[in-house]
Amino acid sequence: MPVCLKKKLYLKKIIDQFHQPGFRFCSVDLGINNHAVMTIRDAEGRVLATEIISGARDSHLRKRYLEKIARLQRKTGTIPDDERFAKDLWDKVSNFNDDLAHQVSRRIVNFAKDHGATVIVFEHLENLKPEKGTRSHRMNRKLGHWVKARIFNYTQYKALHAGILTSRVSPRNTSSKCPYCGFLAIERYTPGKIGGVKLTRCTNCGVGGMNSDFVGSLGIGRTFILRQKALSSDGKAS
Repeated sequence: MPVCLKKKLYLKKIIDQFHQPGFRFCSVDLGINNHAVMTIRDAEGRVLATEIISGARDSHLRKRYLEKIARLQRKTGTIPDDERFAKDLWDKVSNFNDDLAHQVSRRIVNFAKDHGATVIVFEHLENLKPEKGTRSHRMNRKLGHWVKARIFNYTQYKALHAGILTSRVSPRNTSSKCPYCGFLAIERYTPGKIGGVKLTRCTNCGVGGMNSDFVGSLGIGRTFILRQKALSSDGKAS
């Protein structure tokens, strides 16, 4: 079957579900500080449940492995480009990341299933770049991005076995549009820190103190709903 035809049939399955009574979906934001923020919503956009999978502890543990590798590199006076250097430590990091992706993807699917969601929605995660900082910090961020991609892949096949579809939407404005007033006026901050991203506030309506990954999850859900309604209208017009 041609790829384009297969994709159209897949989208049709989601649209058909979207218009079923009692339809629910799970929108997932894969954050930096949190592995995932999951939100259950219906076709009207009502938020029915939310759960956060914190990533702070796991990020700290992985960074400790990377700091050990960095110290070994400084002792040798070289910075190898591959992972053959300190192979045992790199193997630990690799196994840690893979196990983490399996655990998080399982929790996402279980959360969706427990709340009757038939579709799990992510955003496209292309062009992710690590922040500036120490080598271990940048590598930790880079590996964190790798884990995100692996979480999506693992969620896909786990969801399929559970009878749940997966979808991805454009990341455009998912984290910058206020979920209350709808303006592109969201700014991120962390109390007591310059340049933090933990919380958000809207410079238009003044709502603040919102978890930034939760806002992202709402934005992903909003984009999904708008896309389904647009595709439905196109289908009726044709």
